Amino acid sequence: MKKLALLLGALILAGTFMTACSGDGHKNGGDGVYTDVSEYTEGVTSAEGYESAWSGIKFTASDSITMADDEELAEIAALEDGAIYEMMATDNTNYDTVLVRTLSAGEGVTFEDYLTAQLDSIKSQYEANGLNVEYSELDNATFGGRSYRGALYTVSMNGTAIYQCVYRAMLGDRISEVYFTYSDEAAFNALMDCFAE
Repeated sequence: MKKLALLLGALILAGTFMTACSGDGHKNGGDGVYTDVSEYTEGVTSAEGYESAWSGIKFTASDSITMADDEELAEIAALEDGAIYEMMATDNTNYDTVLVRTLSAGEGVTFEDYLTAQLDSIKSQYEANGLNVEYSELDNATFGGRSYRGALYTVSMNGTAIYQCVYRAMLGDRISEVYFTYSDEAAFNALMDCFAE
């Protein structure tokens, strides 16, 4: 899992470039934005799964999934990108992963500002490493009873396509993100099935 955490860290956006913008952008549930959230508390991870009282997200690991321990999560957190890495789970068959992270949106930053900055930042990071990334929007998905907006980033590495599917929602003044890094659609579906509706 240690090697995987490093690969995942390289694929996940390390920097977040945001500018303070005005605008309301805070509709309760409107397009992934929620204001009716309690004060933030970090979710709890165990060998059996993950649960967050704040976001409502619950993940139950199947027999073929290993949950990252505190040391492995600390390794990813060492990226120092301002995010709190709450959970990472890895499929033992193909080493595809799902990760949950939370970060502050920044004062005056709307959800749309954040999404635009993320796309620009991810593209520039991949291109700086000589990699081309293709982007497409996905249908929304539900995590913790809330609608999360989806995006798919496809990167070709050594003749293999690696997919990073990211679902995001703005909960109060924080961004909640669920990252899937995978090379196989069936593995993605198996990881998605571990999330409770």
